[in-house]
Amino acid sequence: MSVTRDMYNGWAHIYEEDGNPMTAAEAGLYWQLMKNIDLADCQVLDLGCGTGRHTLLLSQQGSRVTAIDFSEGMLKQAMQKPGAENISFLLHDLNRDLPTEPGFFDLVVSSLVLEHIENLGHFFSQVAKVLKPGGRAILTTMHPNMFLKGTQARFTNPVTGEKVTATSYPYQISDFVNGAIESGLLLERLEEAKGSEELAQRLPRAEKYIGWNMLVALVCKKP
Repeated sequence: MSVTRDMYNGWAHIYEEDGNPMTAAEAGLYWQLMKNIDLADCQVLDLGCGTGRHTLLLSQQGSRVTAIDFSEGMLKQAMQKPGAENISFLLHDLNRDLPTEPGFFDLVVSSLVLEHIENLGHFFSQVAKVLKPGGRAILTTMHPNMFLKGTQARFTNPVTGEKVTATSYPYQISDFVNGAIESGLLLERLEEAKGSEELAQRLPRAEKYIGWNMLVALVCKKP
């Protein structure tokens, strides 16, 4: 995963100003799924928190958040934001066992991470392990259709002009669903989100995704 880690370390300082249509579209889907979750005094684990673009908002709504990422650069950006002192940040590779207490969290969230996970079965088993009975997981990731567009996580180095690409696995939706079910989680909801004209008006790079599935999200519950 060193290639992926290196890419995100290099991307970190411009990640939120990069005009990335994927993160813009994902934010709308993420918070739509979150609207029925009571976040007050909720123990939340954010897997792959990146620059903390969701992490800080969860904390502001009363959640007690533990945020994990394997990129030192991304965590540095997150930890510089106002309110970061209220977050427990951990540097950790999500391909390994989670360094958190079993059965501790009410909610596990993960944004645009699953495509980078080497073993989905292990990842979902770890999510199930750390959730309390009755706890939920809300997971978003790049839609498999995006690979057909030649799209995956990458950024252009503003200094050198070099395009740097992460390691991404072309999973199918069935891989995500089966990973969740085989870990013992109950799939409550599956969503797909298309690119829109409104998104393309804000971010011209999104024009080629109008009407095209960009994202998939799962809402799972631990029995």
